[in-house]
Amino acid sequence: MHLLTLSLANIGPYVDPVTIDFTQLGQDGPFLLEGPTGAGKTTLVDAIVFALYGEMSGRDSDDARLVSTFRAPGATPWVELEIETRRGLYRVRRSPAHTRPKRSGTGVTVENSAVRLWKLAEPGDPGTPLTRRHDEADRELEDAIGLTPEQFTQTVVLPQGDFARFLRTSPEKREDILTKVFGTQIYDALVAAVVETTQRREQETQTARTRWGARATEFASLAWSGDLEPDAATEARGRFGEAMAGEDMTQALLLARDRATGVAEAAGAAEATAARAQRDLDEAQAALRAAEQDNAALARWAALVRERETLEAQADAMAAERATLERATRAERVRHPLTAARGAEEALVATRRRLEDALPGADRVLDTPFEGDATAWLVRVDAQRLTAEQERAEVAAWEQRAAALATEQAALAEDEAALAEDRMAWEEAAATAATREQRVTELAEQQRAAEHEAGQAEAARAAAAAAELLIAAVRERDDLTEQRETARRQVEELTRAALAAAQAYHAAHETWLSGLAAEVAAELSEGEPCPVCGSRDHPAPAQPAPSAVSRQRLGELADAETRADEAVSQARERLAAVDAARKAAAKAAGDTSLVEAEAAHRIASDQVARCEAARGEAMAAASAQADEQARLVALRDDIAARQVRLGRQEGALATRRAVMDTQAQALADHVQDHGPLADQADALSTRAAALAEAADAGRAWDEARRAADARASELTDALAEAGFPDADAATAALLPPDGARSRTSALAAFDDQLIGVQARAAAPDMVRAAELEAVDEAPLRALVTTRQDQAQRAHERVGALTRLADATRDGLARLEADASAVADQWESLRPWSHLRALVQGANNLSMTLPTFVLLRRFDEVLELANERLLTMTAGRYELERTDDREGRARRQGLGLVMVDHEADDARRPTRTLSGGETFLTSLALALGLSDAVTAEAGGIELGTLLVDEGFGSLDAENLDRVMAQLAALRAGGRQVGVISHVEELKGRITDRLTVRPRGGGTSVVTCAVPGVIRPAAETAPLLD
Repeated sequence: MHLLTLSLANIGPYVDPVTIDFTQLGQDGPFLLEGPTGAGKTTLVDAIVFALYGEMSGRDSDDARLVSTFRAPGATPWVELEIETRRGLYRVRRSPAHTRPKRSGTGVTVENSAVRLWKLAEPGDPGTPLTRRHDEADRELEDAIGLTPEQFTQTVVLPQGDFARFLRTSPEKREDILTKVFGTQIYDALVAAVVETTQRREQETQTARTRWGARATEFASLAWSGDLEPDAATEARGRFGEAMAGEDMTQALLLARDRATGVAEAAGAAEATAARAQRDLDEAQAALRAAEQDNAALARWAALVRERETLEAQADAMAAERATLERATRAERVRHPLTAARGAEEALVATRRRLEDALPGADRVLDTPFEGDATAWLVRVDAQRLTAEQERAEVAAWEQRAAALATEQAALAEDEAALAEDRMAWEEAAATAATREQRVTELAEQQRAAEHEAGQAEAARAAAAAAELLIAAVRERDDLTEQRETARRQVEELTRAALAAAQAYHAAHETWLSGLAAEVAAELSEGEPCPVCGSRDHPAPAQPAPSAVSRQRLGELADAETRADEAVSQARERLAAVDAARKAAAKAAGDTSLVEAEAAHRIASDQVARCEAARGEAMAAASAQADEQARLVALRDDIAARQVRLGRQEGALATRRAVMDTQAQALADHVQDHGPLADQADALSTRAAALAEAADAGRAWDEARRAADARASELTDALAEAGFPDADAATAALLPPDGARSRTSALAAFDDQLIGVQARAAAPDMVRAAELEAVDEAPLRALVTTRQDQAQRAHERVGALTRLADATRDGLARLEADASAVADQWESLRPWSHLRALVQGANNLSMTLPTFVLLRRFDEVLELANERLLTMTAGRYELERTDDREGRARRQGLGLVMVDHEADDARRPTRTLSGGETFLTSLALALGLSDAVTAEAGGIELGTLLVDEGFGSLDAENLDRVMAQLAALRAGGRQVGVISHVEELKGRITDRLTVRPRGGGTSVVTCAVPGVIRPAAETAPLLD
């Protein structure tokens, strides 16, 4: 990962928007971020970590510390960072949670933290938006960088106070970092895959054996059921069960094959017996069928004789039925004319009755009454009806004009009323305009007064800021005073504990020396030479005294003494640091008490609040004045427009009134001449309806009369043709349709039945049947029944044995297939079981595959780190990996000890290193990790290293060595930043970012390298 640009505003002491271009820094070596203590150097590191992960770099840092206390009210704090990762270029922009004034009313509201993430094609381009969700942005950036926030601050950014965390962290956390940066998770996945595959194959093998056992049980239940030799079957089944219990698949398969062969042979014998029984049955059934056929033929001949006699007795009745059917056939040709003539006569009567009902109404409006001549009478009726309809249409037109006139009169009245209301509204608007002019003048006076009060805001804010700084200094002075007392008491307690530990060690050491002979004797083994005298015989070894001290106990007491001394040293360092900080705080706070400082802050804050309120009042008054002025101008324009509109409306209404008066006079003249419109319409409608009804009735009667004459003529012709004297004779000969069909069908059936009987009597089988005699069938049926029972039992036995043989054969095939599957599964499982044992530690190293790979990677890191550490310490110190477990559940092989080559290669824990030694070792370890990861294909690229403080603990010679290593690192293409206030570094590093306080708690950052510092773009998209 490489830093490209960092932009921020309203973050810590940095209020103004600023951009730092890291690509222009450190072209020939590391770059320096320098400035006085508290100016804001670490804030820039915090801003980088916050942009990437949404949290601060230090373990005890609070995100709220990022929000500048000197920003303008409502100003948004934000950080924007462009980076290059293994996944490409990204731009991330975050805003921490902060407060702002409420948009309405007084007080403040909390704005939640926000984030936006873009993917870039090249540095500086607008980019493609990815997300505004915190979880999605955090996940995308962590995956692109390849490190968690904690891992990032142990390998890339080494924050002030957390510099040595990777050196001193636990083996488990060290393992997490190494696994992440080297990408060795694949080996854990490989082991998991091997274990999963082996377990799956074990399960498959066990499933195959279980399936074979179930198949064998199924085979036994099928193969030994219904056997002809129960004793032999029981014995064979018992042997098969013993083979299953002993999981002897070979013996079980042999017994199963024998059983399948025996069942097949028994089935063959049963088939031969069944065949003989079937032949006997067939012979008996043939004899019975012959007797049944003769008896049946004799019965059919007797029935045929009886049927012929019955038909011959019905011959006369069938002849009479044929005569009746012939008359009905002739009458059927007259059925339609009869029906038509009767219908026409009925229609004529109905239309005559309708005409008689309509004549009285028509006679009242006609000049001459109806006298029998329908044609002439209908002409007069149609003429009178047409005249009535035309007059009715004229009256309807007058009715429509009257309705339209009434509607227009109502609309005119409404428009005249609306005009009166508009004139009143115009007069009210004119009065309102005068009132608004007075309001504009009053608001202008209010604005001038409020602006004068708000002009004192800057002085009030400066006083409030100074009061806040004083409160912080007083609180820090008081807190450090308590901390100094606590630290002093802790030094005294630890000193007493260290003295007790030293006394315990020296007393135990003297006891150990006195009991050394007993300890040597305790280590003697039979047959082994004594390390003192060389003898292999040990007749009387010395015995330990009751108060003897073992070598292990002595070592424990020595370690306890060392730890106690280290604790005292650390406590004294903390006391000195707290005391120095307290003196600096006391200098800033003076003799001011917390109550006095808080009172001064309240007074200044009240003044700021009053000024801010006055500014709001001025803005509100200005806004209100502008609104009133705008409304006044709009009102005046509206008054003028209304005056013009009123004049036009009055003229239009006068014209409409004149037109309506003319129309109303014409309508009144018509009513005076002809009477009310409704009476005219009713009279004309009644007259037209009576004439229409009479015309329709006359036409219907005339048409019915002509139709009745035509149908009567047709009926006369049809009767003559059918041979009937009159309509009544034809009607009497008619039969219902169903009756004629049933009589015809009955005659046809009688003829067919008679012909059939005669034909069957002449058939050869009936001629033969007439000569037969009856046969007794009972003995033959009894013989067939007996032989059927015998054949059925034989066939049932064949079926049972055949099914048993088929089931046994199929069961044997499945049993053999499952046995083969068990063998195949077992052969497939063996290499996987061996491989699982190897990768899980069953090898000559007793080490799992992921641990083996990770230790090799850690050895590479230590080798590269030691190259730098030996150089930076002039060959004195070297790190060594230890296989000792650090804690009961911790990883083996990831512990560290320091080797001191100037002290006879003595080894000591890394926690005993001094401040300078810790800085050099941590830096060498971080650089070694970076070298190893950069050289590892597929690992995470650690292309950036930021070191915050620690250089003040080095002497000039060690500082030279460290700077040479950092310069070599930059020469390899990596980005190295040093954050320090040590003056000596200014002469060693040319590219420097300088943080300068500018008063009032704010700072600015500058750089002599052109193009590194520039104002942040004001048009940068804000978070919303």
